[in-house]
Amino acid sequence: MITISVEAEHDIKALLTHWWTAVNQQLAQATGNTIQLGAEAPVDVLFASEIGQRLVRIAAAGEGSTPWSPEMAQSIVADCDAFEDWLNQSPITHRTPEEFWNTPVGYRVLQARLWAEQDRLVSLKEAAELSGLSLSSLSQRLSRGQMAFYRDPHEPNPQRARRIRLINLEQFIHEGIVRRPATVINSRFALPLAPAHPPKIALPPS
Repeated sequence: MITISVEAEHDIKALLTHWWTAVNQQLAQATGNTIQLGAEAPVDVLFASEIGQRLVRIAAAGEGSTPWSPEMAQSIVADCDAFEDWLNQSPITHRTPEEFWNTPVGYRVLQARLWAEQDRLVSLKEAAELSGLSLSSLSQRLSRGQMAFYRDPHEPNPQRARRIRLINLEQFIHEGIVRRPATVINSRFALPLAPAHPPKIALPPS
């Protein structure tokens, strides 16, 4: 049985409920209220559905509770792709809106995709400790567009919500774009190298 946090379960159920409500409203408008799915969303049924369980697996990977393997990474990427296909069912566009990645579920999908790449997001505080830069200097680099970043929707303080990919920070250090830390980078930064042929993953723009 897959275990996810209470917060993750709440995020998933909130998204599925929002989807159900939107579909119900569109159906009512299109049929003059002659056809409706029901006043309340069947939350437990939606959560147990195929898309609901894909989101559970995505959340578990994003939270780091799923052991990594090449096969499991490919499976999680497939779940992410299937979820985005479901999310973007539209005759007009099939591209996930950029603002979606700042939503609770969008951020979890992003975390799962990074998990599949054996990468993760770090806060500016941790990035500063690893790079040797001050928080203000690192923040300025992000504001100038020198390093891509995402926002954690679960962080109530907007000033602390920015997150950057660990692999991007490592690249900046190796290329000398930021000065190398005076001490050896600790074990939090020493992630295992990606497999020789990692699954191809299309990450959203920051």
